[in-house]
Amino acid sequence: MEERTVQSVGDLERLGRSFERHLRAENKSPKTVTTYGDSVSQLREYLAREGITSAGEVGREHIEGFMEHILEKRSAATASVRFRALQQFFRWLVDDEHMDTDPWPR
Repeated sequence: MEERTVQSVGDLERLGRSFERHLRAENKSPKTVTTYGDSVSQLREYLAREGITSAGEVGREHIEGFMEHILEKRSAATASVRFRALQQFFRWLVDDEHMDTDPWPR
């Protein structure tokens, strides 16, 4: 089996842009593309503050911490939007083979 290189958090900016391009190719609305992109950017900033250096280090606890952080500052509705957007982002990362497993809480 071929070993893959784990993407770094610094690559999350590039992966976020690639994800947005994927969404546009699927003909998602501009608002959806913007919302999902903003969600990825906010998570990337949170991970950087937490000292996470690679996407392979992202675990359920980091995602739950991010959601808790969002709920402290925003409404439950905003947190729900972030949750759904990032859920799709992590599924895409796995489907596109940028990550081996999806750390997203189910």
